[in-house]
Amino acid sequence: MALKMVSIDEFTGVLKVLDSGLRVGGEKGSAAIGDTDNPIIRHPITHLPYVPGSSVKGKIRSLLESRHCPRSQETGLPCTCGTCLVCQLFGCGESRAIQSPSRLVFPRGRNCANRGWLDEAALRSYRAVELCVQRRLGARFGIDTDAVRPRQVLEPLQSDIQKRLGAAPAAGWKLGLRDAAELVGLLNDPIGKQAAPSRPACR
Repeated sequence: MALKMVSIDEFTGVLKVLDSGLRVGGEKGSAAIGDTDNPIIRHPITHLPYVPGSSVKGKIRSLLESRHCPRSQETGLPCTCGTCLVCQLFGCGESRAIQSPSRLVFPRGRNCANRGWLDEAALRSYRAVELCVQRRLGARFGIDTDAVRPRQVLEPLQSDIQKRLGAAPAAGWKLGLRDAAELVGLLNDPIGKQAAPSRPACR
């Protein structure tokens, strides 16, 4: 009998990450001396940390399998029977055992800063670092982060900014903390080496 969609139900919740120890690892293309070897995943546009839907889905599935799937309890591997409730809900990793499509979809977690849920202390810390980087660029290199000219930005950051923000307007680019920190790092400033983010392997 062919499957027929009856309804779409949406379940939402809030992940508390500031005091939970939750961490989703990211990747970077190279490792320089002094770099962190344990980067976190960040949104490719906003550069804010986020939780991929696939990470939430995988964790929930793993917890359910550890309780309800004897095969997973024995092997420690994802269930591939295709018939149990977990496989029906989350999908089956073995193509030959697929009985039905996955019932669950997990979109990327949305940052709650625009809803007033971002910790105030974290915001103050963010702003303090931003001011430190901005003043360092201005005092030592004569760069105003509210009006940055392309000639003032080193590669590969210049190409990256052009790709994301387009050609520089007459007044110049306005750089956020991530770009400003990466720029001061490319200029071999001691502060930049500490504040500059890890560049991911791809964008």
